[in-house]
Amino acid sequence: MTIGFQVLAKGTFTGNQAAVVFTNIDQSYSHLQFEITARGSAAQTRVNLHMNINQVTTGSKYRLLGTQVQSSSSGTAEIVNGMGPTNDPAFLHICGNTVQTSQLTAVEVLIPNYSSTSFSKVAFGKSNACDASGSGANAKRRYVDMVYQDTSAITSISWNTGGTGYFINGGTYIMGAWK
Repeated sequence: MTIGFQVLAKGTFTGNQAAVVFTNIDQSYSHLQFEITARGSAAQTRVNLHMNINQVTTGSKYRLLGTQVQSSSSGTAEIVNGMGPTNDPAFLHICGNTVQTSQLTAVEVLIPNYSSTSFSKVAFGKSNACDASGSGANAKRRYVDMVYQDTSAITSISWNTGGTGYFINGGTYIMGAWK
């Protein structure tokens, strides 16, 4: 038995890709981890990044709670807002198409005990928010916890922009798991 992190799937976003879907997720691991670098095509600074579990796209099964930290004019970090709880599966943000073309968002999400059938699932996520100025002066980081209120094992996950455009070519995604 291999112990440690194993890449289960990886790829690069290509022409007008609206979603990346992982199905028949191997249940022999303890934790899932996603790493995504992406930007969306919508003409806005930030695009919601939706994570849909087991093909559930809306409803009362999702609960989010998070915060955004950004640099202040004095160079120190400040919490600017909290969010949630909410039942929208818009988990994190990626850059939209109105920021500098060189900017991508880095996203990392960990889902412990995804194959358990005894407990609801929890996902811990973080992403950097886009800096519309391009100067770095508006650096932001978003931290979000999501509870998926269902004891079913997670067998499929899709990532999408919630109908707001698509993923721009060149971003990457990895789904890995821990034993």
